[in-house]
Amino acid sequence: MIRKIYFTVLLWITCFLVAQAQTVKPSIRVTGRKCEPEQGCGGDSTRFEVTGVTATSWQWTFEDPNTSDPQAKSSTKAKPAHLYLQQGSYRVSVRGKLASGADYATDTTIKISTLPPAFEFFQGKEDTTICKGSELVLDPYDSRFFQGTPPAEGSVKYLWYPTGDTTRTITVTEKGCYSVEVMNGDSCTVTDRINVKICGESDQQASKWYFGSNAGISFEGGQPTVITDGKINTPEGSSSISDRKGNLLFYTDGRKIYDKDGNVMTSRDASDTTSLSGSPNSTQAALIVPQPSCRGCETIYYVFTTRDVNDSTRCLEYTRVDMRGNGGKGVILDKNIQTGECNVSERLTSIENPKDSTYWVLSHGVGNNKFILKRLTKSGLEDADSPEIGIPHESKYQGEGQIKFASSGGKMGVVIPGGEKHRNYAEIYTFNDSTGAITPPPITLDLGPAPPSAYGIEFSPDGKQVYVSLRGNDSTESILYQYDISNTDSTIIASTRIEVARSEKEFGALQYAPDGKIYMAVKGSQYLGVITPPSADSTDVEFELDGFNLGGKLSQLGLPNFVQSIIEPPSGPGINVADVCFGEPIEFGTSPICDPLEDKYEWDFGDGKGKSTQQSGQYTYAAAGTYTITLRQYNACKDTTMSQQVTVNPTPIANLGQDLNVCAKSVVLDSKNNFPNSQYIWQRNGRILTVDSTASSIRVDSSGQYVVIVLVGDCFSSDTIQVTLETPPNYSLGPDQKLCTGSTLQLDALPGGTSYLWNTGANTQQITVDQAGNYSVVVTIPRTNAISCEVSDTVRVNLLPLPNVNVIPKTSLCQPNNQTITLAAGTNDRFLYRWLPNRETTRTISVNRIGTYTVEVTTPEGCAEVHNIEVIDLCDPQILVPDAFSPNGDGQNDRLQVITNHISDQDYEFRVYDRWGEMIFRTTDRKETWDGTYKGRTYPPQSYAWVVQYRSTYYPERGISTQRGAVLLAK
Repeated sequence: MIRKIYFTVLLWITCFLVAQAQTVKPSIRVTGRKCEPEQGCGGDSTRFEVTGVTATSWQWTFEDPNTSDPQAKSSTKAKPAHLYLQQGSYRVSVRGKLASGADYATDTTIKISTLPPAFEFFQGKEDTTICKGSELVLDPYDSRFFQGTPPAEGSVKYLWYPTGDTTRTITVTEKGCYSVEVMNGDSCTVTDRINVKICGESDQQASKWYFGSNAGISFEGGQPTVITDGKINTPEGSSSISDRKGNLLFYTDGRKIYDKDGNVMTSRDASDTTSLSGSPNSTQAALIVPQPSCRGCETIYYVFTTRDVNDSTRCLEYTRVDMRGNGGKGVILDKNIQTGECNVSERLTSIENPKDSTYWVLSHGVGNNKFILKRLTKSGLEDADSPEIGIPHESKYQGEGQIKFASSGGKMGVVIPGGEKHRNYAEIYTFNDSTGAITPPPITLDLGPAPPSAYGIEFSPDGKQVYVSLRGNDSTESILYQYDISNTDSTIIASTRIEVARSEKEFGALQYAPDGKIYMAVKGSQYLGVITPPSADSTDVEFELDGFNLGGKLSQLGLPNFVQSIIEPPSGPGINVADVCFGEPIEFGTSPICDPLEDKYEWDFGDGKGKSTQQSGQYTYAAAGTYTITLRQYNACKDTTMSQQVTVNPTPIANLGQDLNVCAKSVVLDSKNNFPNSQYIWQRNGRILTVDSTASSIRVDSSGQYVVIVLVGDCFSSDTIQVTLETPPNYSLGPDQKLCTGSTLQLDALPGGTSYLWNTGANTQQITVDQAGNYSVVVTIPRTNAISCEVSDTVRVNLLPLPNVNVIPKTSLCQPNNQTITLAAGTNDRFLYRWLPNRETTRTISVNRIGTYTVEVTTPEGCAEVHNIEVIDLCDPQILVPDAFSPNGDGQNDRLQVITNHISDQDYEFRVYDRWGEMIFRTTDRKETWDGTYKGRTYPPQSYAWVVQYRSTYYPERGISTQRGAVLLAK
């Protein structure tokens, strides 16, 4: 019975439910925005859903005459959305199948309401500036800017951010972002914002730094002060963000997000306690980027994270934070959202697009040369053109190190560490902030071998210098370099490198700060290194390794990462001008006192001529020298006068002349520069030959394109020349020659030349010389390509002496006497002798015949001299008077006989005298003898004097000769 009752009740309930189901009709639920789209912001669609039944299929129709796309007028989704562009009533219908298999259909009419009157603060300006201490009334329907009829009082509601005011107007005295939402009775809203600035005060979104081991710095007010309440303890990257007044919003180490009170930020989903995906060992582990808002103030922030290159995933992800949550302390909306990019390096940087206030976010791949570029817009994160250019980051260690945009825009730099075996590099690219275009080729800086390994990179605020830190280890020192990148020539940039610092401590990240300085992390140090001023050249830049005291906290390798364009240096006017080279205009300019207030300018260029009322421009001086530039700059808030010196330096000369097409083994290239203290860089076919040389000319021995760059200080000139060298033929005048004194020698330059020029002035092929000396000749020889080769050589002619021979050219012998004489040709036994006609080869010869004898004497060097010796018959007169005679009649020696030879008969006289001087005998006949008597008288035995006078037959010129003597007369 009970069972029967149970089934009866169950059947009744089932029938009731079926009946009820058959009576319920489907309906359309309408949610989302039911207003016209807000101008310039696109629009939120109206969303639809079938309720009251369980449908399994849908065919939606949107009757909207203002939609031209047919596909937008229908949908088969369960919860479709449609964007209505204009106010009005619109019919929406849907049909399909129910879960029971039955068909269903329904429709509804919706009303799209009009918006409140649209407005723009200050005719659409993003920013406005007021003087310090003044008030600004913000009115969305200010009659000065709003064209039309403002809403009637009470017809709309107002809600101001961040004040919470609900009045039409508010009065502000502080800088910040202010927005107002105007809502009509249909709950349709329009919004606009304005950034209010105080004249002379910079935005301070990058004013709070948290990094390292609980370290921190505040730049609020312009000067750095220590923060010691930081919760971060991380070896490398971090990021932080403040509002425009410098009030901290939140900070992160890539794993946790800390709110302004130092508490871990909560998630909208309270049960979600997972960490962010960043790695503490990633160079740039995190980066906070505000999401642009269409017309309201920025309240949503993207926290991008990177992982250690040794992580297996290495994906680029982001987490979103809404600062409107948790009473203004922020709430995490969602975590670790994939960007679709993995195998990503540890690098992250960002810069604002000034064209539309969106943000570029840049990283780089590992194992490739691909830059990863994203664009953050009001609609979310979008892909951008990601070029594959530059040096591939092939290994994991090449995925470490920083990437940076220049805060001034226009440039981007990345370091590529060398690991343990390769060289370190840095690349500098041109980056278009408006289009996101990365333009190759880069400026590639060779930082030298690793270790130390490249780690940090940062630009000076004017973008003209770049700094690179290299991280040392136990065996190598850390180094900090500066390069001047104001030029685009890689060779010149390489030559500007200076070593700013070197230390055994580990150098880490570099980061430009709101006080206009660059700070460097030093691992394990209670100080940060400080570069001051970073825009100075090599002679003026200063560096302090212990530059900022962290109050007992420790620096590690990392520093906070920022959107580079939000880092505003101390604001205010200042003359921006740099020394130039003569002939170049100076680029003058000044920063606004407080943009966008209109400034007035009165420039005086100090040369008695130049003046200007422009903010910036060019001016060319007529002469080199040093000039004082004066500027008065004023606006509604301030009036200031300032001055600065500028030097117009002389420009060096670089003039290599016309291209050379010559035949020579080498040529001298001369820059024609004579400026003192010049330096020269010589290149051949793009390869550097010399750097920092002081040689204004060089000798080159190879064909090619040669470039000389002449530098005097910051001024330089360059010139290029194409050199074509035709190798000259081998040419020689032969070995040095010997020339005997008194002889001649013929020098022959060989045939085949088109011209000859001897150093003697002769222009013949051959010359005859008779003097010692160096004889050179230049011979022009025709070659290929219409080139004539000039070859030259020099030969030395040495003069050799003749043999020193002392020869008597004429001598005599007495041939009747069969006399033999000796002829001599000197005393040197090293000489060679040859006599003619005797054919003897001795130094002396004996002859007994009259005639001419010839001797040729030759030195060991071959110099010969010939001498003739004439031998004539020439006898000396001979007078022989006996010492005694005995005229005793014995027939022996009875008469005194004077024997004579070779005397003249005509001039002969012989006389005998007694002791008293009486002549007792005289004869002129050479044959006559004396018998010892005179006039018949026989003289007694005794000694008698005699005198003989004669003339030589062979030497008549001698005249009469006289000889005297005595003879003994004996019995």
